[in-house]
Amino acid sequence: MSSIYQVAEMAGVSVATVSRVINERGYVSEKTRLKVQEAINILHYTPNQAAQSLTTSSTKLIGLLVPDINNPVFLEQSKGINDYLKEKGYILMYAESGEDDEEMSNMVRRFLSNRVDGMILCSRDFTQFGDMDAIIEPALKNNVHVVLNGYVDSKFEIDRVGFDNVRGAYLATEHLLKMGHSSIALIAGTDSTISEERYRGYREAHIDNHVSLNPALVVKGDFRQHSGYEAMLKILQMNPRPTAVFAMNDVMAIGAMMALEDHKVSVPDEIAVAGFDDIIWCSLIRPRLTSVVQPKYEIGKKLAEFLLSRMNESYSGPGRHEIFGSRLAVRQSTVKSEQQ
Repeated sequence: MSSIYQVAEMAGVSVATVSRVINERGYVSEKTRLKVQEAINILHYTPNQAAQSLTTSSTKLIGLLVPDINNPVFLEQSKGINDYLKEKGYILMYAESGEDDEEMSNMVRRFLSNRVDGMILCSRDFTQFGDMDAIIEPALKNNVHVVLNGYVDSKFEIDRVGFDNVRGAYLATEHLLKMGHSSIALIAGTDSTISEERYRGYREAHIDNHVSLNPALVVKGDFRQHSGYEAMLKILQMNPRPTAVFAMNDVMAIGAMMALEDHKVSVPDEIAVAGFDDIIWCSLIRPRLTSVVQPKYEIGKKLAEFLLSRMNESYSGPGRHEIFGSRLAVRQSTVKSEQQ
């Protein structure tokens, strides 16, 4: 097995220079860097990760905390994060918080005990936690940068990546209104900023299209499939029955469509259904589900990009907040055959 000393000897440089090239720290001329890289390739030299971490204070580990790793939205975001970090030589350490502030705090401390270089924290809604600053402060005190995938009011200069929930819900509701539906039921999520924003889009689309809102058409869910199913059963009991349903996420929309299938109600001929997030299932179920497209993979990549730019000090300014735009993917669940 080759050593760092052999690499230095072949390249005609010092061991310290080889270390700077490997760890991308300190100045090395391009000519010298190429010589060192060539020696590494010829000798098939692989740096010892443990030894590297001791000498550079870097483990190349990034902690990723998500509420539910099985949720399709977080799965796709995680892929974007992992692909970006892997290309830069980092390894992801996954953990689940279950949307519990105590568990999130515990996992942040566990990440720190594993000496991660940075953290990406994901949640459906950070505002549900009592004090996010108290959760992230231990990391920042240890000079470990943190980025978040949503809105949080913080005293720290935290980078955040979000999505235009208001616009997304507006597009879905406006589409249903333009398809001739004036009675659109809403399957809402848990009390959260995301739910508030998506309700705002639903409400504003009604106002802008001069259609009156009926509070009785809003049925509470919890973003899970079963709650979508149960909400749809309540909607089916309404008199008069709505002709369209907008669910605040695709998982609830699919639950609603299952209830309609069980009760032999045709989609979209009797009730049109639209969802939110554009998870992979939208194109697999029949009829295919109309949904607001959230660029989950791209959001993940941006989170990773923000984090690394803090870690390598290419950016040290105020907290950044990037909001991704939305569009609607119109599919069979909202378009009758004669409207196609």
